Amino acid sequence: MNLKLIVSLIVGLLGGAFLLDVPVDCLLLSIPFDEEVQDEHIFEYPVRPMGGIHTLDREGESKKAYLFDGVDDHLVVNNNEAVIEGRGEFTISVWVKTLGKGGGFRASNPIFVQRDDESLANATKSLVGLFADYNDGGKIVFMMRGSRPQTGYVTTVDYPAFEYGEWHHYAATFDSTSIMKLYLDGELVRQKALLDPGDLNTSTDYVEIGRHSFEGLPQSHLNGAIDDFKLFDCALNDEAIKKIFEGDEVTTNTEEVFQWEEKTLVKLNSTITGGHFQLEKVAEGEVDVSLFDLNGRLLLNKRMFDEQETFDIGHLPAAPYFIQIRKANGLEMQSLKVVKVAQ
Repeated sequence: MNLKLIVSLIVGLLGGAFLLDVPVDCLLLSIPFDEEVQDEHIFEYPVRPMGGIHTLDREGESKKAYLFDGVDDHLVVNNNEAVIEGRGEFTISVWVKTLGKGGGFRASNPIFVQRDDESLANATKSLVGLFADYNDGGKIVFMMRGSRPQTGYVTTVDYPAFEYGEWHHYAATFDSTSIMKLYLDGELVRQKALLDPGDLNTSTDYVEIGRHSFEGLPQSHLNGAIDDFKLFDCALNDEAIKKIFEGDEVTTNTEEVFQWEEKTLVKLNSTITGGHFQLEKVAEGEVDVSLFDLNGRLLLNKRMFDEQETFDIGHLPAAPYFIQIRKANGLEMQSLKVVKVAQ
């Protein structure tokens, strides 16, 4: 069986129609905690309070934030069905004030967790978690695990925890180059490559705010308050995170936040056989190459250093795919369509 790759350039920014470009509005979930606890965004993911009460926000206004007692208070999001999808790119933005040691067996202060029910030690399924303090270890932790079953490895990005009783802004991003970033009070403090990538919602048993559960039991509860929780289906850049921290309006579109420009960064032979495609770099410097399926699921991610490189997709089924090429500075992008057909 021979394989042919037919390649066509997607003109301009039309890649957005195929989930490759940043959407005009990538806000998925917004909980301002004003009066009622519910998602105020257009998708209307259900948010179910399991305890907790309204409290003063960071400006001292009443009933504008939500208080968790560290015992059993938490929020269940989307009936425990995944809100971070297989494409993986996302941003978590939230204001948190911890009031003391977290509750539960592990004494963490969990902010947001989407994960399966398997334990951390032997799990091979997806996990996304953001903690104001993890296992009472004095560290803010952003952790992720993809779906690849080889290791079940959890990648963590951490930073010293804040003092109790103070409001601080936390943001965690994950982009299409598999880089995890942790921002605190508007500044990037740590970043790391996800070492065990893959789908981020292969098996989801819990999507919770203020609680961390697995092995059928709650392991930790947040002891503190949360305000203005937002989840984006894109990786906001440094400027956008800074704007959120400073209280400015953030327009999640390609012109004002991401500032990407469509450029010809590589050349691709129009017809190639054998389940491989070769890229010839025409731009100076390094470029990142990502391959997605029609559902926006990331299948391949690689930084291209040489002038020419060959990519193997012989293991993939016959179907359309999309290649996204971005300069390492993140400001220039090229989108290509690849159709793999069996003959």
